[in-house]
Amino acid sequence: GLSDLIWMIQYNAGLYAYVNLRLRNKTNGRFFGYAIGSTVRNLGGNPNVNPNLTAKKIGDFNGDGNIDIVWMYGSLYDFKAYVALGDGQGHFTDKTSMSRVGSYQKYYRANRREFSDFQNLVADVNNDGLSDLIWMSSDNKGVYAAVALALEPDSSGVIFNFAIDRRLSQDNFSATPNFVTKLLGDVNGDGVIDLIYSFSGAGYNFEGDRPYHSLGIGAYYAIGRGDGTFHDAISDGTMAANLKYIFRVEGG
Repeated sequence: GLSDLIWMIQYNAGLYAYVNLRLRNKTNGRFFGYAIGSTVRNLGGNPNVNPNLTAKKIGDFNGDGNIDIVWMYGSLYDFKAYVALGDGQGHFTDKTSMSRVGSYQKYYRANRREFSDFQNLVADVNNDGLSDLIWMSSDNKGVYAAVALALEPDSSGVIFNFAIDRRLSQDNFSATPNFVTKLLGDVNGDGVIDLIYSFSGAGYNFEGDRPYHSLGIGAYYAIGRGDGTFHDAISDGTMAANLKYIFRVEGG
């Protein structure tokens, strides 16, 4: 019932994790035990996996109640994930499964998209007890999401279905996707994960006949269907209305 500390790193063609378990009582002036280290993957000098281009997340990908760790990667061409299963004692398996879990549709892309353009997230979007992988992005053609659902694991490790990036709105969010914050939440209280794209600035403008959202303040959300897919993204009201209620922070 105590929160522990996890360090996930990628160095010298390997994936590593270190865990400091929270001690029940303060011992020798320390609240945490010494770090437990696990080498979870030898990448064999793979030059295509840059340590600065890998998001590090946690979840429960096999439904056993133990925390697992994942390195997520998104680039111009595909999505990849490395998963190491936890044993509940602070160790992670060195039989890390690697999955190429998705690819981009090419019809809407006017600009090359880099790793930093994506928000890499983990959540159980279909309520089956297994954590799923989510990539959210935006550009001057719209907002997008790709979801790789975790399937029941087999002897080879954790398996994900193949994700395809889908455009959820055609509104112009500029070619600078870092202006848009991508979040998860349950915005309609149905117990299903929804996607939120929020942005802020000093006004509201148009590019040609399409709204341009690098200015102003507001949010779009895409309601989850509970099966890993989402309805098209919509925005509530005007910019002024969004100022009043879209960023509600209290519970309830």
